[in-house]
Amino acid sequence: MVDLSAASQRLESYLGAVAILNDSQRDNARLKAQDLYERRREWRSVPFRLMVEANRRCNTRCAHCDVVHTRADGLEPELIERLFDEVGWGSMEIMPFAGGEPTLGPIELFARLARRHNQFLNFITNGLLFDRAYYRSIADVTARVHFSLHSHHKDVQERVMPGVPFETLVRNIADAADVARGTGAQILCGLVAIDWNVGELADYVRFVHELGVRRVVFQKLYPWSSAGQRIGSAARRAPEEVRAHVRRALDVALELGVFVESNLDDAHGDPRMQNPQNSPFDVLQDNAGVVELFQPGFCISTAITAIVEHDGTVLPCCRDHIVLGNLRESSFGELWNGPRMQALRTSFFERTPSDYCRRCMAFYNGHA
Repeated sequence: MVDLSAASQRLESYLGAVAILNDSQRDNARLKAQDLYERRREWRSVPFRLMVEANRRCNTRCAHCDVVHTRADGLEPELIERLFDEVGWGSMEIMPFAGGEPTLGPIELFARLARRHNQFLNFITNGLLFDRAYYRSIADVTARVHFSLHSHHKDVQERVMPGVPFETLVRNIADAADVARGTGAQILCGLVAIDWNVGELADYVRFVHELGVRRVVFQKLYPWSSAGQRIGSAARRAPEEVRAHVRRALDVALELGVFVESNLDDAHGDPRMQNPQNSPFDVLQDNAGVVELFQPGFCISTAITAIVEHDGTVLPCCRDHIVLGNLRESSFGELWNGPRMQALRTSFFERTPSDYCRRCMAFYNGHA
């Protein structure tokens, strides 16, 4: 059973210490806690995080990516503005991508909306276009930039991400780390662990540390992806070998003061992995803790995130394609509290999620 008094005290203590949120965003966090604790099907809170795919374009074809990219025009600016006018009072974070490369989207529009609604941008980018000038133009509303760097070796990196010159990417990462020193933003280098890179994770940590990066992300390759059996570490190497490489990388990270975010075995939940570099934007990741505080076992993504795809389709998560409806036909509120979303919430409250959701939550060590 959740101790409501203790959980509420923890939430209020945290909200009181966070500088970047306004009063309505704090109120949204409180409403989220109530929605979860009271097991409501219709929520008064809105998502903390919005993933908005203005288009589904990309300028590379990563070896591990299953997304089919298109050059379609995508979402109309008026539709994006309407979305933020509706939920901007409570949401905190804009992720300007879902299946596309964010630097190919209308970043000026997203930055303007972020400034209007006190929100902050969170990127996962291949880094080709994310140079110093690009970053400086949006640095005031950028909380986090996750560069996809899958190896510190030029040949491996360009094999994973063809069309993105290694030297350009490395320079852009180092420049971003330099710019972020003045804002407190989080700069990360992240890789998907595959057979080509898992043996050198420790040296990877040393390499990005030299670039000025103090956070890294190690992610599993989806076992059900088309690349899983071809290049996935789990398919090509013994589990104990993978764990040994992960443990060595964690040891180096602790020595250098690098924070590792990971769902790899022997990394996820390692008590030694404490963030040594506080950021004013940590709340944008920490807010997932509201779910564990007030309704343990509920899908974190379903509780705090909503996705809008390039054609207006609204989803509750980026993994299973559960269609709630379309913004071109309905308001966001109608979909956020519509019958499909209410049924999904019920499945988590009653601990009867779909087989896909069970598999997803197990894969992510209980964190969807």
